[in-house]
Amino acid sequence: MLISESYVVRDQWLMADSASTALSHQHTTNRREQIMAKCQKCGKGPLFGNNRPWSRKATRHKWKINIQKVKVLENDRLVSRRLCTSCIRTLAKA
Repeated sequence: MLISESYVVRDQWLMADSASTALSHQHTTNRREQIMAKCQKCGKGPLFGNNRPWSRKATRHKWKINIQKVKVLENDRLVSRRLCTSCIRTLAKA
């Protein structure tokens, strides 16, 4: 249901006149960029901190976690989930 609604919005956007460039820039983001980098099992997300080189000049840094898209058996059904690698290892042991 959500997918069909998004296609309707996209079709309306494509049929809009070229004078509305502000509207066109809002819809140019990639769908992959909108997905949050967070494990769906444990909730682990990216970590933030500072890079500290020898000069001690602090610059912001983001450490991304290793998220993999895997199919998991839940209630006798294969469900696609985005899990961190530590959760995948834990599921493999069970």
